[in-house]
Amino acid sequence: MIQFEKVVLTDLIVIVSLSFGFMAAVFYQEKELAGSLASGLFGYVGGRSVAKNNATQKEGEKNG
Repeated sequence: MIQFEKVVLTDLIVIVSLSFGFMAAVFYQEKELAGSLASGLFGYVGGRSVAKNNATQKEGEKNG
């Protein structure tokens, strides 16, 4: 059976906001703004996944 992880409300709000801003910037042909928003979105998501992996490894070391 597939199990999904809980989604943190703050993460959801940030990701949806940045995605909406990115789509609006693309629609209005604001290339620099779209690039900055895309960079922020990927950086935020990437940073969260790295932090999550580090926390999981530290928890495993405590239990192991």
